[in-house]
Amino acid sequence: MSHVFLLVAALIGGWFILRARLWSYGFWNLALIIVVIYITITFFIDINSNAAEGLQTSYLCEYQLEPNHGLLQRLDPKYTSDL
Repeated sequence: MSHVFLLVAALIGGWFILRARLWSYGFWNLALIIVVIYITITFFIDINSNAAEGLQTSYLCEYQLEPNHGLLQRLDPKYTSDL
């Protein structure tokens, strides 16, 4: 759903820019804009999902290997700051 929503939102913005800058535009202009937007959106969505999947995998591996969930490795208190 994020691909569809972001593609449509960026396409509408790109269409307004295209309409303001060109006297005449056609199907191939819009097709190129769609392809570039889709490639860019896929790249940024995949970066975030891959990072989240890596964090989840690390947590679940440590959770399965540690018999007591309370003993999971936590951040050392000296590295935290009070807000």
